[in-house]
Amino acid sequence: MIELYPVSEKNVADFADTSYFEMTEEERLCMIRESMRKQHEGSYFEILAVCYQEQIVGFMSLFAHSEHIISISPEIKKSLRGRGYGFLGEREALRYAKKLGYTMAAASVRKDNPASIALHKKLGFETGAECLSRNGKPIYLFMKNLD
Repeated sequence: MIELYPVSEKNVADFADTSYFEMTEEERLCMIRESMRKQHEGSYFEILAVCYQEQIVGFMSLFAHSEHIISISPEIKKSLRGRGYGFLGEREALRYAKKLGYTMAAASVRKDNPASIALHKKLGFETGAECLSRNGKPIYLFMKNLD
């Protein structure tokens, strides 16, 4: 069974084997503190640890775009990918977001990330527009109604 837990400063080393580990420890701590305050740049923000059998297998990052729309970004540890943790974790994060009152989930997925594209389609997201990310990479925008 997958469970989600809010991160705390004691989790800073648990980000190993994820893209978050490319950040400095101080940057990770800053991100964790923002998550603990549930705020980044004036918007709701939270990182939840994805746990399976009491082991952290990854993280779900939640960021509010408005009072109704939220993005959920999965980050499963590289050595544990392909085992369904992303699907189960994001499914739980979507339920959590709905309990918080969000009615729409959004995701931006790189066009060169077939695993994430498949994950979001399996979770019932609809493919929206194609555009460029902030760093100029082609992405798909996915949307899902949480009602």
